[in-house]
Amino acid sequence: DTLKTLLHNEDWAGVFGAQNAEDAYNAFLNTLAIYIDAACPKKKTRNKKKTNFNHKDGEALTLKETYLQCLRKYQTTGSDLHKTDTALAKKNYDLRLKMLKRQASSNCINRADNK
Repeated sequence: DTLKTLLHNEDWAGVFGAQNAEDAYNAFLNTLAIYIDAACPKKKTRNKKKTNFNHKDGEALTLKETYLQCLRKYQTTGSDLHKTDTALAKKNYDLRLKMLKRQASSNCINRADNK
């Protein structure tokens, strides 16, 4: 409602009295920017520290390579057999990553001081 009131009370003479469309647009944009900043100030936020998940597990890397090889074969041939192999390899790789993430979060909880 504050922005609506501010815009309603504005004179807009600078916009309507401009010599050309570009000047009118710039006047409108400046006025609008001032009122938006006044009515809706920017909030200061802090980014949450994101911990990177380390998935450099030997088996995971092997599964990834297998998946990528199957994917390349499927993209080359387009065969239904290779498509099935690719889906299976991706599923195995995704399950391994899911297990590693679950294990990492469990370890993080176990090491936490605020239990």
